[in-house]
Amino acid sequence: MTPRQLPPPRARLLLLIALALPAPLLAALPTLDRELAVVADDTIRVSDLRIELDRMQAQRKGDAPLVLPPAEDVLKRLVQNTLLEQEGRRLGLDRSETVRRQVAEAVGRHGMTALLDSVAQSVPGKLPEVLEARQTAVRDYIERLKQRNGVKVDTKLLASLDYGSTDSLVQRALREREDVIAVVPDGKLTVKGLTRQIRFTYFHGLQGRPETAETRDKLCDEWVVERLLARQARLQGHAARPEAVRLARLLERDLVREETLNNLLGFSFKPEPQEIEAFYRDHLAQFTPAPRIKVDSALLKDEAAARAFHDRLQQGAKFRWLVGRTPEVQPEIRPFPAEWIEPQALGLKPEGVAAGQVLEPYEVPGGWAVAVVSELEKATPAPLAASRERVLAMMRAQRTREVLAEALRRLEAATPIRILPDARALVAGELARLAAKGEKP
Repeated sequence: MTPRQLPPPRARLLLLIALALPAPLLAALPTLDRELAVVADDTIRVSDLRIELDRMQAQRKGDAPLVLPPAEDVLKRLVQNTLLEQEGRRLGLDRSETVRRQVAEAVGRHGMTALLDSVAQSVPGKLPEVLEARQTAVRDYIERLKQRNGVKVDTKLLASLDYGSTDSLVQRALREREDVIAVVPDGKLTVKGLTRQIRFTYFHGLQGRPETAETRDKLCDEWVVERLLARQARLQGHAARPEAVRLARLLERDLVREETLNNLLGFSFKPEPQEIEAFYRDHLAQFTPAPRIKVDSALLKDEAAARAFHDRLQQGAKFRWLVGRTPEVQPEIRPFPAEWIEPQALGLKPEGVAAGQVLEPYEVPGGWAVAVVSELEKATPAPLAASRERVLAMMRAQRTREVLAEALRRLEAATPIRILPDARALVAGELARLAAKGEKP
C-alpha cells in the first residue's frame, strides 16, 4: 500500500540499463501458483505473496538486518491490498488519466529498455570485456534510427538559446517561444517544450550552472532519442509481449491502490488549539529529550585489570576509593570527558541508563577504560510552542491511521473473504525461505 512515484523517462538511464547484465524485470511465477485467499471475485495467489515480499524487502536500506513480519500480518496485508484495489475499480480510478498515463509511460520505458538491451546483447561476450563494444553498438543503432527516421535538429537555433542568462526577459522568452528545434516522426520539440524539459530536470533552470550549453544540447538529444526509441518499440510490438502486459497489470494495481488511498485519506485536518494542547500533554514523553549523563572513568593497563576493577565496582566498591587502591589505574588520566554527554556516545540505550550504573570495560588508546554513571540529568519536555509542528505531524499521522483502519474495517465487513486452509502455512513457508537466504529477494 506504499505509494510509489514514477521517475520521468530519460534516454541516458535507458542506456545504462541496456548495457548492464540482463536481468528479469519481474519475479517469475512459481511452478504451482497456489491459492491463498478469495476476496469477493478476486483470488490471491502465492505469486502475489512473492511480489509483496519482494517489495517489502526492497525497502531495506544498505546493510540493515532482514526483518520479516508474522505470516498473519502478511496475509492480512494482501487481503487489504485487494480490498483497496477493488474499491478503486468500483470508483473508476483504473480509468483515470493519472493511472492510464503512468501505466503507458512505464510500458513504454520497458519497451525502450528491452529494445536497447537486445542491441547490446547482440554483441557476444561477457562484461566488462565487451562493455565498450556494446556501448558502441547502442550508439550506432541510435544514429541509424535518427537517419532512418529523418530527424531534423535546428542546431543554429539550439545554440542561440541562452539558458544560463540571468535576464528575466530572456528567460520569459524561452518559456514562451514556439520556434521548432527538432522534428521526429511522432512530434516536434519547441523552445517552449525544451524549456519545460529543462525545468522538469532542474527545478530552477540552468541559470548560474556550469556547462549550460552542454546540458541544454544533451537534454534536447535525449528528447529526440527517447521519442525514436518509443516509436521503434511500438512498431516492434513490445507493449504486447507477455512481460510488458504483466508489468502493466501489476503497475495498474499499485496505482489504483495508491489513488484509492488518496481518495480515502482526503480528510480535513484542522485541530482546535485545545486538541493540540491535550495531545501534547498525553505524549509528553515523546517531547522529552533523553537525559544526558556524567561519568567517572579510569584507564587501566590491560583488559584483565579492567575487568577486575569492573567486578569490584559491581560488588559495591566506591569508585574514588577503588581508584586509590588499584595500582593498575593510570594516574591522572580520565578516558571519558567530565561534562554532560549523550548516553549513545558510550553505547548506552537512553531508556536503560541509571545513576551508579557500571559500564563494561572498553578498549581505548593506551589501555582499557572503566566508567560508572555518576549523575543523570533531569530532562524536561520541550515547550509546546517549539514542538508545535511535530505535534501537528503526529496528530495527522494518528488521524490517518484511524481513518484508514476504519475504511478497511468497512470494506472487510462488506466483502466476502475466504482464507484457504493452508494459506498461513504457505505464507510462513515463503517467509522461512527468505529468512534462510538472509538477503534481499
